[in-house]
Amino acid sequence: MISVAGLLASPLITSYAASKHGARGFTDALRREVTPLGIKVSGIYPGPASTEFGQHVGKNEAYRSVKSMLNIHMTSEYVARRVLDVAKRPRRSLIIPWWFRILTTFDMLFPVIVDWISYAFSKIKHKSD
Repeated sequence: MISVAGLLASPLITSYAASKHGARGFTDALRREVTPLGIKVSGIYPGPASTEFGQHVGKNEAYRSVKSMLNIHMTSEYVARRVLDVAKRPRRSLIIPWWFRILTTFDMLFPVIVDWISYAFSKIKHKSD
């Protein structure tokens, strides 16, 4: 269990994004190491969800802004069901909600545009503070 922040580094949650990129690297390396042994390793990348963690992080203005801007209402039960699906049918990775795949792919293909959007968003956030 990683986070979509392991694929898409968001401003204003820098240390969190860095730790999730590290977890992603560990997951990818572990999968490549144990695949010859018949062991399956999946990286699960959920976006913001209504969890106990989200309640604590939810005090962070950046987290609340992103969650409300993207209109995300994933429940912990939904995330758990998707994790069980991966356990039953292993795959390399799972990004939830599904449309975050579009955002992460866009970031991979057009990082300069995502940098510009992130800069514009953080500039707006700093003016409102």
